Amino acid sequence: MIPVRPVLAAAFCLALRAAAAFAGERYVDPVFASVTKTSDIVYGRALNSSGALQDLTLDLYEPSGDSENFRPVYIWAHGGFHKYGDKSDEGPYADYASRGWVALSIDYRLCPACPLGAAGILSSSDPVTASETFVGAARDDQHDMQAAVRWVRANAARFRLDAGRIAVGGYSAGAETALTTAFNSYDPGDSGNPGYPSDVAAAVSHAGVYQFGLPVDCPGTNLCTLYGTIGPTPGSLETQEPPVAMIHGTNDMTLPFPVILPACILTTALLNVCEITPVVGAGHVIADTDVALAFIDKYVVDAPRMPTTLTLGAGARSSPIGDSVPVSATLAADGVPLAGRRIIFFIGSVEAPAVTGADGVAATTVVPTAPSGVTELSATYSGEMTDAATLLGPGSGYAGSRDAAAFEVD
Repeated sequence: MIPVRPVLAAAFCLALRAAAAFAGERYVDPVFASVTKTSDIVYGRALNSSGALQDLTLDLYEPSGDSENFRPVYIWAHGGFHKYGDKSDEGPYADYASRGWVALSIDYRLCPACPLGAAGILSSSDPVTASETFVGAARDDQHDMQAAVRWVRANAARFRLDAGRIAVGGYSAGAETALTTAFNSYDPGDSGNPGYPSDVAAAVSHAGVYQFGLPVDCPGTNLCTLYGTIGPTPGSLETQEPPVAMIHGTNDMTLPFPVILPACILTTALLNVCEITPVVGAGHVIADTDVALAFIDKYVVDAPRMPTTLTLGAGARSSPIGDSVPVSATLAADGVPLAGRRIIFFIGSVEAPAVTGADGVAATTVVPTAPSGVTELSATYSGEMTDAATLLGPGSGYAGSRDAAAFEVD
């Protein structure tokens, strides 16, 4: 059975949130007065539809003055038929950042030659070619969002992010991109940041759909033909998929409400989580972002996490500028060493990565730079997700940990 969250349930959820707002619960309520935006960060590069190498950029939104470590991340993709749109388009990213999340709104490769969705494909003089063009663009955009997921993991220590608590979402074509990112982690693409996992903890679709392999000419009704052409990259559905939320207007004329059902029915039958929120009377719009927030709170923020400890090794706590400083740290969970985990060391702003061995120890060298004076030596493990949420049990992972000490640069 597919869990369906009607609008009345959403209203009840909002009422509970209003009651909780007095307490100011982080990740639920807007507990920060302002949000800081860092614009146009390059997160990858890929060949676009014109054959040119394109920089892929994102805007990062975080709560102003926030000192929390290991903050969960929400990556948002705009809509526009994979044909137009911009990371500054409407979306809940700034609102979520005011609640303590770090939110990324990404640009991805656009396809000016793409048809305007299903209607454009079906009215084309060559529907097969038009459909192939559309599917190719959707696959490119999946790969771009996956590169953004990997960028988060590559830069988690520097931006104080949790590499194990990453959710994706979007609107329309961006929603389709979020769903393919969640379901198709086996196809990560090459848009940037290789060497890191592309899997996510949860995905939210606002007015989007996921196609899992129906052929374009599938037999049956016009709805079947429509569904077979509008979906993004054909993919697969298996057990142990990330939980997804489908928030969709019942009067959506661009992607009619019934087209979201097949993928949700199948993924639920495979013991995954797929929650549908029908927004009665709504069209092809972003709706019920508070329902979406409650969903990712449940499956990302509240997912069980095994605590870890990271302890700096004994060693130098001062050094002249330019000298190579040996550093080490030991990572363990419940007293058991964790091997093969990435640790980032900093002396001031100078960064050096290392990987833990069988004994849980990571070691490398850092070369401090100006300015001289007392700064900080730190080691950070940014956490990880170990498996996806299913109806058999929620997602789990290792929590991040950090250790620091004063360090004097002569």
